Amino acid sequence: SSEYSVTIGAEFSDGERLVSSFEVVVANEPEIIDLILSNNRFPENEKNSPVGFLTAIADDNNQDANLSYLILDDDGNFSIVGNQLLAVNEFDYEKTQQKTLEIQVSATGYETLIKNFKLSIEDKYENQAPSDLKFFSAGISENLQTGVWIGTLLGVDPDPFEILTYSLGIGGQDSDLTVSSDGKVYTNRIFDFETNDSVTLSARVTDGSGQSFDGNFVLDILDDFADNNQSAEPLGGISGRVVGEDGLPVDHFEILAFDANDTRAEPVPVHTKLILHQDGDYDLKIMPGRYRLRITGAYRTQPYHQVFKPEYFAEGEIAITREVPHLPRMDWVLEQLRLSTESSDADLLEVNGTVLDGSGNPLEGIAIEADSSDGESWKYPIKTSLTNDEGVFSMNLEPGKYRFRSHDYEGKWMQASIVDEVTKGIPIKDLDFELSLRGRMTVSGNLMTTQALPANGKISFWDWEKETQLVQPLSGSHDLVSGQYSYELPLGKYLVKASDPRGVFMD
Repeated sequence: SSEYSVTIGAEFSDGERLVSSFEVVVANEPEIIDLILSNNRFPENEKNSPVGFLTAIADDNNQDANLSYLILDDDGNFSIVGNQLLAVNEFDYEKTQQKTLEIQVSATGYETLIKNFKLSIEDKYENQAPSDLKFFSAGISENLQTGVWIGTLLGVDPDPFEILTYSLGIGGQDSDLTVSSDGKVYTNRIFDFETNDSVTLSARVTDGSGQSFDGNFVLDILDDFADNNQSAEPLGGISGRVVGEDGLPVDHFEILAFDANDTRAEPVPVHTKLILHQDGDYDLKIMPGRYRLRITGAYRTQPYHQVFKPEYFAEGEIAITREVPHLPRMDWVLEQLRLSTESSDADLLEVNGTVLDGSGNPLEGIAIEADSSDGESWKYPIKTSLTNDEGVFSMNLEPGKYRFRSHDYEGKWMQASIVDEVTKGIPIKDLDFELSLRGRMTVSGNLMTTQALPANGKISFWDWEKETQLVQPLSGSHDLVSGQYSYELPLGKYLVKASDPRGVFMD
């Protein structure tokens, strides 16, 4: 209401009273009661980008009021033209995603209003040039024919799903090599190692917007030893057989050779070629020299999984010479690895249980491994027992605290572990496991020779933790014509080994 009635009374000292009434009229002064911005978003990387229009609302709805706008604490990044807010300078979304402005609106005869606005900077697609160029090649074989594929380029681009093309780089137009648009590199001529032992490739990767990255790569020319009556294979050789103390063959092992003059704490093995045959027989090819031999990673899977101690050759150093390149037969007898001291049968207590799937069905062939409860690795368990067709296992252990783990050598079932204590005089009869199926992963690639040709070799997968445990793929194949392979494996971490059973190429 704009009108009010006021009654005022006065009383004098002689007792007389005076009362009077008044009418009060309040004059209306117009006010700006709100300020609206039509839009609060604008794109990055644009100068003088329109943001939105300002609209002031007065309580008298006067459309003809002479309004003026002012940005308080102005940093020069924004301006107001008429009633339009502009972003004067460019903003980078990767550095700034939001700005706050304090805007004042005023008009003659009106109360001033100040209001804050939050403005959002919108991310805009920006093409980024390729950031790197890699080249994968084992080198160029001497005397290799013209037009042979010898490697592949791979560009790195920060933009996802960018289509990249490849070409020779600056200075590479008269190159001895040529590059296809998909990144394959081919020879343009036959190379002679004795003339030049390397060649430089200048290459370029270009994205869809025309931005590019150049790289230079030095490729080795691989000597063809047939030119100079030398052989790429080691000249000497050792043959023999590896068995356990029971006389049965050990079918998985590595033999490492160390230079006898290498006195480092951790010497590096020299170049050798190990060829494994059936029944533990082997051939080890090696260049002339004096060596210490060590066998490691030895195990066998039949009649059950057994791991053997690594050891050096008992007779010490061996010598391979050009006069005597092949040594007499060298056989190894390995001791089974045991991490605990054997006790008499009277001191051992039986531990047994069952292994089932989630539906209660027994699982056959699952290994139950036992290790001390404070052990840090399962690489060499103290005892191992396999489940029978009813899912039942049993083993004998000394009294003590142990970790028990299920291990499916085929990799189909996930591992499970239990910590329990074997108390003297009280066997464990209900150490039961319930296993779940493991997830799967696909491993694929190409197996090639150093001449970038498909290799007639073999891919195998080994348990990363145990190193000596071969893991069989669940499915997959290897195309010997193209060199491409793809296998499905249980989800996990593996060592991948490429080998040539014929012994022509190095593993």
